Amino acid sequence: GIDSRSFAEAATAEPATLAAARLSRFLGDRDLVIGVDRMDYSKGLPQRFEGMAKLFDRYPDLHGRISFTQIAPPSRSVVEEYAQLREQLDALSGRINGDYGDLDWMPIRYLARGYDREEIAGLYRRAKACLVTPLQDGMNLVAKEFVAAQDPEDPGVLILSQFAGAAEQMKEAIIINPYDSSAIAEAVKQAIEMSREERCMRWQSLYENIMSQDINWWRTRFLTAFHEVPACRSCCRPHRSLIARSPCSWITTAPCHRFRMIRTPSSWSPAWTLFWRASPAFLTALWRSCRAGIFQTCRNGCHIRSGDLAIMAFVQRRRARRQGRS
Repeated sequence: GIDSRSFAEAATAEPATLAAARLSRFLGDRDLVIGVDRMDYSKGLPQRFEGMAKLFDRYPDLHGRISFTQIAPPSRSVVEEYAQLREQLDALSGRINGDYGDLDWMPIRYLARGYDREEIAGLYRRAKACLVTPLQDGMNLVAKEFVAAQDPEDPGVLILSQFAGAAEQMKEAIIINPYDSSAIAEAVKQAIEMSREERCMRWQSLYENIMSQDINWWRTRFLTAFHEVPACRSCCRPHRSLIARSPCSWITTAPCHRFRMIRTPSSWSPAWTLFWRASPAFLTALWRSCRAGIFQTCRNGCHIRSGDLAIMAFVQRRRARRQGRS
């Protein structure tokens, strides 16, 4: 979940308005289709670009009427596969603009950099449609941010991958197969030509969902489930041979899926230390909660504090070592 009210307010703040105005100078009266993703092969960006190319190829009457802006800040640029993805996107955007562009119109604006939260919110509000088409994703909060940022009087349309976790909640979006470039093309055309009445109806349902199931709802749900897991005294002791140490904290978990974090006199550390024998389901739930910034005290004195990908990296390294010895 997201802080829906805060993001909705950010979409009308001054930085958001200025960002939308800057883009509007380029767009003119054209409709904006937007995508915002980190540059990652799981986000389906090449397929998205191919879908837009198919749209312009099938419907010449849309030339000059819409413009697609993709914001994709690079991630893990030192990894070869990600560098190749960057080259692929550079080539695709150049080819599409060369094939379909005109003197006064660029079909694709591809921006390989990040923007502030308020600026992104302003761009969402300006957009007529948003493409959220990962090939596989846990939840994808971009979809919820787009809905939160919309103008209730003239909302945009969400186009969402069936393989994003958010698709389970956001059924009023246009749900597509992200591997199918034709489906992407047809979904964009449907969104652009959708009546205001239908757009408002879809948005209202989506908005009510993200407001009721926001970050506070998700936090309460997770912690309730956490409390319901029974503890086992026999296995809740620290096994030092299987634990990684941090200068500032300890976390121990056990097969009973409980963990304890002990605060030392020094400050909290964002580097997590994990016990190997925690179940994959527990670690996944813990990691997602950490990424959401949860910090709560459980009734048995346990703590959950915001962290980073060190959680999963540690687990993966430990499992790789164990598999190598077996």
